[in-house]
Amino acid sequence: MKLSKTELCFIENAARTALLFKIDKLIIDEHGCRGIDECRTVYLNQDNAHVPALSFKSMCILRVPVFISRLNIAQSQEDVEAHITTSDSGWVQSITFKSRGTKIEYRGSDPTTHTVYKSLNDEVATAITLTETGVDLMKRGIVAMGATQIKIISNDVVSFEITDINNDVLSYEFPDNATSLSSNYNTKFAYKYPANLLLSLVKQDATGCVTVGGRIGTLSMKINDINVYIIPQK
Repeated sequence: MKLSKTELCFIENAARTALLFKIDKLIIDEHGCRGIDECRTVYLNQDNAHVPALSFKSMCILRVPVFISRLNIAQSQEDVEAHITTSDSGWVQSITFKSRGTKIEYRGSDPTTHTVYKSLNDEVATAITLTETGVDLMKRGIVAMGATQIKIISNDVVSFEITDINNDVLSYEFPDNATSLSSNYNTKFAYKYPANLLLSLVKQDATGCVTVGGRIGTLSMKINDINVYIIPQK
């Protein structure tokens, strides 16, 4: 069965977004796409409002970097087509990229044998406006402080703190206060996030906005039309 260009574009977009955050488990079906990393620190989700009509029931990509490397080879050829084989229950067993004289195959996995949250159940409560200065300082501060975590604090002003092993602190205050997006929560919080994952997220749009969940504090931004969530740490 041949994939449409729209289907292949959707799959590629999801896989390339997952690759940005080292997510190695990705499930795509009629409900959308969702994925999570091995350490369960970063999660992505795109709901079915943005899912094209699919010619298969579901697919699971377990080796995202391998999938992307084979897709890159296929896209370097002319007149590429993507063909899939599916199981009796409709999940994608393999994708074969074909061009003139070339075939490259990627084998999928049964989605029913893998668990990825369909939702984190964390209502969006607060929005934070980023600045290029803040994101640049975050990037340099992670290196200078040798940090593995960043604390985001909202208490009248929004700031972040990076602390080294001797408890020396680098801090930065964003010029804009947090914006409330829910009547169920206030805008005061303090959460710690994995430094490199947080930086990978915010540098995608250094003047955009991130949102923070009110229940558990997931920090999220839309990347390639897909919601990417950083799960806070203790």
